[in-house]
Amino acid sequence: MIRGDYDMCPAWNNRIWNAQQEDEHSLLYYCYECGHINQTGVYSILKGSPNQELAELYMAWIGFPVNAARITNHIAYGPLSREAAVPAEEMIYPEFTNALPTSPVAMKRVVLLDRRVAER
Repeated sequence: MIRGDYDMCPAWNNRIWNAQQEDEHSLLYYCYECGHINQTGVYSILKGSPNQELAELYMAWIGFPVNAARITNHIAYGPLSREAAVPAEEMIYPEFTNALPTSPVAMKRVVLLDRRVAER
């Protein structure tokens, strides 16, 4: 899409957000009202990771809803949990609101991808 080879394609919403910040790509548009697939986020620590303890601390820290909501201001993905959605509504920078897959417009047409269901 950035090179102009496509008119429409699936894309990670944060990639679109980042491209929109550059003048030559400002016309890229989310079509959440057309429907979209949303999936849950997962963190993992690889066995034998050299910084396992630090990774565990980070995962514990991001588990707090307020911290998860704050991260949304730095990457255009939605909050990681339903509990984080409530503080996020008050904490998210207004310019991010419509870019999020959890925005009011997006939530009207979302199809939630649940890996557990897909594997059956």
